[in-house]
Amino acid sequence: MKSIFAKLMTVQLLCAVLATAILWKLSDRSFTESMSSGFVANGQTVAESIASSVERHLGNRDLTSVQSALDASLKIPDVEWAYVTAPDGRVLADTFVPNFPAALPRSGTAKSWLAIRMPGTKKPVAIFTHPALAGIFGAVHVGFSQDSLLASMARMKLLLLTTVAVVIFLLTAIVGLLTRRIIAPVRALTRASCALADDLTGEFQALPVSSGDEIGVLTASFNRMTLERQGYRKNLEARVLERTAALRESQRDMQLILNNLEEGLVTINLDGRMSSETSRAVKQWFGDPQAGADFAAWIGQRDASFGEWFTFALESLQEGMLPAEVALSQLPARLKDGTKTYAVHYQLITNESDGPGAAGGEARPEKILVIVTDITEILSKDAAERHQGELLQLFEHMMRDKTGFLEFLAEADDIMRFLRGGHCHSLDGDLRYAAGFRDLSRGRE
Repeated sequence: MKSIFAKLMTVQLLCAVLATAILWKLSDRSFTESMSSGFVANGQTVAESIASSVERHLGNRDLTSVQSALDASLKIPDVEWAYVTAPDGRVLADTFVPNFPAALPRSGTAKSWLAIRMPGTKKPVAIFTHPALAGIFGAVHVGFSQDSLLASMARMKLLLLTTVAVVIFLLTAIVGLLTRRIIAPVRALTRASCALADDLTGEFQALPVSSGDEIGVLTASFNRMTLERQGYRKNLEARVLERTAALRESQRDMQLILNNLEEGLVTINLDGRMSSETSRAVKQWFGDPQAGADFAAWIGQRDASFGEWFTFALESLQEGMLPAEVALSQLPARLKDGTKTYAVHYQLITNESDGPGAAGGEARPEKILVIVTDITEILSKDAAERHQGELLQLFEHMMRDKTGFLEFLAEADDIMRFLRGGHCHSLDGDLRYAAGFRDLSRGRE
């Protein structure tokens, strides 16, 4: 990821390069014009001076003195050659050896200058023309070499470019340092944000607010929001721990209750699938059921008729054609498992959010609580009590009619002897009581 500092520095460098190019172009133009003006002024001054020195000799037609004046002009710096032309264009005197170049201009008596390149050598030369006595005697032409001018201009351009580049570089470095200092809080915010994204549970240290500008306001807001978020997270973690501990305690209490209940409790949904929580009595009586197992199939291993009846009755509860209580009453209420007999009761479980205030005005059942009670001993006691009641009624009848009862017992003895001879023992136990009552009645007599 490219940082904002790198982007700003890239923009600054591009601006610096552009500013350097613009300044160099403007300065180059200014220096070129200035140095060219000085060069032209110097050439025109030299040409005027030579023209003044040869005017008198031209008036006297002393071409030898004119030639001497031209030769003396070659000692002037940058003067390459000189020549004098008559008004009709004839060359009166020149410094060329051996011949006068035919390409040089010969006409013109006005003050002017012309830049050319010498034939053959291609050397840049500036020709300055100055009239002699207003052009009456002709004109003086002086050739100045431009090599020193061009070299000086190149040196000045290089110096100018170096100066501008150094200044721009220093300014860029200063601006870069200032920019780095300005965006330091932003980089700190970036690092803190990345650290929070990588480690949400880490402890956050508030960032220092070093200014009151927009960055300072942003840093203060970030500190406040992060600290508030950290506080919310800690509170949430504490609440989660509390709720988890409370839930575990509730589950432990519920498990203790389930483990200490004499009744067997099983929770099933409306599809007949069992939940994972069951009481210890159910596990002891029928084994440990698997969560999600079908209740009818699981309990049908113990009592097949119970399982079939339960499946059939549960379908009517699922269809919802009958009221839930009516459909619930159709479920089987008695379970046989070998010598054990269990009473089975059912209770609908509804959601807490449902109730009379819910839409429709009736709570919709979600699960069924199956309550199993071992009634084997109760049934045995009831049978014993019924048997004792029958004996008591028999005793009361004996007391009311002893003679008839003794006759009954005599007949019973005959029958017993007959049955014993036929190896039938089904009434042996009951008739023993009758024999006992007979002996008891005789003793009372």
